[in-house]
Amino acid sequence: AAVEGAMMVPGRSVRARLAWRALLPLDHDYSWSVQLLGPDGVAGQADRTYSMERVHAGDVWVDDYVFTLRPDAAPGKYSLVAGVYYAPADGGWQRLRAPDGRDMIELAVLSVQARRDAPPTAHPVLIAWSDGSQLRGIDWDDSVPGQRRLYLHWFRPARAAALDLVLLAGDVAVGQARVGPQAEAGYRTVACDLPAGTGEVRLQAHAGEALALPLAAWRLPAGTSLALPQAEPGARYLDLGGEMALVRA
Repeated sequence: AAVEGAMMVPGRSVRARLAWRALLPLDHDYSWSVQLLGPDGVAGQADRTYSMERVHAGDVWVDDYVFTLRPDAAPGKYSLVAGVYYAPADGGWQRLRAPDGRDMIELAVLSVQARRDAPPTAHPVLIAWSDGSQLRGIDWDDSVPGQRRLYLHWFRPARAAALDLVLLAGDVAVGQARVGPQAEAGYRTVACDLPAGTGEVRLQAHAGEALALPLAAWRLPAGTSLALPQAEPGARYLDLGGEMALVRA
């Protein structure tokens, strides 16, 4: 396997080239899955299916697997892994296992760094907070049934401490997220899943035991929370890389 570059950025494409040989004729249609695994689970994935009619014993296949790194992937070390699965006749899917019992093999260890450029957003803002962070964009996504996802795009200063975020509908907490600590200055996107149909919400941020406050002119506190724009019907957010994002279905 070969990977283009060892340093990745959220919202950008990851390309892995995988070569494999069929030792025997296939008894099923099999699929290869290449995944990037991080502290919050799968940060990107690409799958490719090979039919038993096309693959013969001794064949060598070389293919590229391309996927977009999740916009909310946190900086850190990630494991690029690959595995094989098939769909049994009675439904579901079944992974193949290596002799040591693993159902995935590690191809490479990659580093994800904070973005240096601002993520694309349908609602650009510039709101400073008392901990030195800046909220730079807000996006909604209703593409998953039963939930409404909120994306918050932050600029974080170097050596920033963690921020714990709470989304309030009136006085009721309806969602929460965490912006982890950051060694270098850069942009971070966090996602927060809210109940489907959630309307007006306010954002509250905690830096340790203290509230981080949104600031108005002359860096004066503008209250203890920030009202966010409401989601529009059919809202989507899909970071397409560079300066483009899909924001409406």
